[in-house]
Amino acid sequence: MKNNLCAQLWHACSGSVYIPNIGEKVFYFPQGHLEQVAIFQHQQDHNMENPNYHLSSKILCIVMGVQLKAKVDTDEIFALVTLFPLPEQQEIILEDNHAIQSPSELYSFSQILTSSEISTLGGLYISKEHAERCFPPLDMTLESPMHDLVGKDLHENEWNFRHIYCSYQKEHMLTNGWSTFVNSKNLAPGDSCIFVRGENGEFGIGIRRDMKQHTNVCCTTSSQQFRQNMQLPPLVAAHHAVSTGTLFHVQYYPWITPFEYMVPLKTYVESTEKDYSIGTRVQMLSQGCTKRYGTIVGNEDIDPINWPASDWRSLKIIFLTLPLRFNGILFQILLHIWKGFVLGGLSP
Repeated sequence: MKNNLCAQLWHACSGSVYIPNIGEKVFYFPQGHLEQVAIFQHQQDHNMENPNYHLSSKILCIVMGVQLKAKVDTDEIFALVTLFPLPEQQEIILEDNHAIQSPSELYSFSQILTSSEISTLGGLYISKEHAERCFPPLDMTLESPMHDLVGKDLHENEWNFRHIYCSYQKEHMLTNGWSTFVNSKNLAPGDSCIFVRGENGEFGIGIRRDMKQHTNVCCTTSSQQFRQNMQLPPLVAAHHAVSTGTLFHVQYYPWITPFEYMVPLKTYVESTEKDYSIGTRVQMLSQGCTKRYGTIVGNEDIDPINWPASDWRSLKIIFLTLPLRFNGILFQILLHIWKGFVLGGLSP
């Protein structure tokens, strides 16, 4: 990204996923990389046509480069990360990475779109708090407060909107220009619109698609680009880099890949110091800050032949979708030990 506003907008559109910083030490998990490729290529079994090339289940690397990108046709974001594998015998030293600076804190918010908000006659209602903190102030002494806004998307294209205040509803609204944006971005109900205010009052606008609605489209277009850029099997580059002590590149797609396959060194090491005994109660925050409660029922390799003693999705946990008093439904999921749940969670 060319400037801080675009970088902040990119991160806002990516959601809560982790993207490494330059200079940071991470563990690269080849199994996770294969799972991403399997999604692109619509494979049921991501181990069938992808040998492991005798790679370790996790490879300690230092991040040499990070490029934040977005596809022109779909606005799908992805990161191109350059990794340098470190010698296995190197002593692991935890660092605070205090010298690494993240983008400065800018104000941003997201809004899930409804059917009426993406209709040709609709506009976008925005709460008073968000409008006042993200948009330039309106002159409220006027009978019909309004002004024009110019926002930039991830490609630095400009979008013009009319910002008005509806006194009878006590809400702000984007009117003129909103339908043009919706149609150009092919937005659907359930998609989110992301707004970011920059340090100098500049205004960024992006999208985050509801993957339940767009999985086939995004997977197909991403797969086409992935095949064009990937002329060799996915792990050949990593194998060559480890063997020769050179750099390799990975492409990470936050909208499609369910799990991050680059994990901060400190996060991983701290996760290995905990007890994951069968029967341990856990609690985890899901999207929307909803707590889910579960129990560890297994801790084993998901692919012991190709990736023995791997930590990738090794924990088998049974979760409740809702508290018991609402007759919650049980579901089972495989998670990593570093996923971010709390051990010893109390019963709902």
